[in-house]
Amino acid sequence: MPKKNHIPIRSCIWCRKKVPKSELIRLSLVDGKALKDKNKKQIGRGAYVCYRLECLARVSRNERRCLDRAFKAKVKSWDLADLTDRI
Repeated sequence: MPKKNHIPIRSCIWCRKKVPKSELIRLSLVDGKALKDKNKKQIGRGAYVCYRLECLARVSRNERRCLDRAFKAKVKSWDLADLTDRI
């Protein structure tokens, strides 16, 4: 019986849609600042956002304090202007 490969599933912090991890942007919290994790390897708590324009726009404005909730900490600032690189 062949062994099946495991595909990690994560959910978008805005729309809560569950998709494979490779289809999401990972954000990480570094010294109270939310940054895009380009290599998806940074240590610490991470949050994931899908590539939909609505999700990217709302997360970049931190509506409903979604970043604070996702990181379980107060996010002092965020630099999410580069989120739309891939779109």
